[in-house]
Amino acid sequence: MSLCAQCLSRLALMLPYVLSHPSVRVQVSSASANEQTYMHGMLGVLGISPERIVHGLVHAQLLYVPESNPCGRPFARTLDMLRVAVWAALDTRAAEGVQGGQVTPAEPLLQRLWHTPLDALTNPTHAPFSDATRPVQLLLVARKNRYRSIVQNDALLAALRALPSVSVSVFDDNGAGYHPEAWDLFRAAEVIVAPHGSALSHAVATRPGALVVEVIHPDYLNPCFAHASVKLGLKHHYVLDKEAYTKKEDLHVDIDSIIQIIQQAIQQAQQEAAAHAL
Repeated sequence: MSLCAQCLSRLALMLPYVLSHPSVRVQVSSASANEQTYMHGMLGVLGISPERIVHGLVHAQLLYVPESNPCGRPFARTLDMLRVAVWAALDTRAAEGVQGGQVTPAEPLLQRLWHTPLDALTNPTHAPFSDATRPVQLLLVARKNRYRSIVQNDALLAALRALPSVSVSVFDDNGAGYHPEAWDLFRAAEVIVAPHGSALSHAVATRPGALVVEVIHPDYLNPCFAHASVKLGLKHHYVLDKEAYTKKEDLHVDIDSIIQIIQQAIQQAQQEAAAHAL
């Protein structure tokens, strides 16, 4: 899952140590100014301030190298640890009144980090689709004016909003650095519809059992988000664009197919939740 799966999931193994030792620096690859803004924001959520981040080649007397993972195939255990860390960070930010791109305070995060109720991972009362009396929370990721945007984005949004008992939010993935609001949107989502892209990294905050509908072209069938989704307990579906395609072209979707996938997933999940309640 881009930065989350490849890098932050490795950092999750050592996060308590890093937070409790402020002299430790975190090295990241050299990047453009826009990418650095994104990295600083993502690390800031986990309590790591910009002055602790170093770029490019470094010399160190003592180097900690977290366990590596194959490209595009993060380990389930580290993704689970990262999700718990992100949930703890978001709860800490809410409790401390941290706004926007501000760094999560390290000490309150440390106190909360290993006290996040893990039963939220399996408790059916907290599972997506478990409460049929309230609208299903659906998130559409829009990449307007960017490559790999969905051509029929407005028509798709209208079709999603026409679904009964569904509340639709939109995340504008405009590529302009870091978007702190994305974490809360993905955490609340029970259904995510998105073109392939880095915004799906935030699905690490999404609760197990949620549905991810990823729009992608078969000529660029990158499985990184599918692998991560399965390991996070998310229900992942591909919707394929069959138009002429290069990596930077827009995507054409069959809106009816997306609607059918969502309706079937909601119906199945609500039936399972009702059977579990008996």
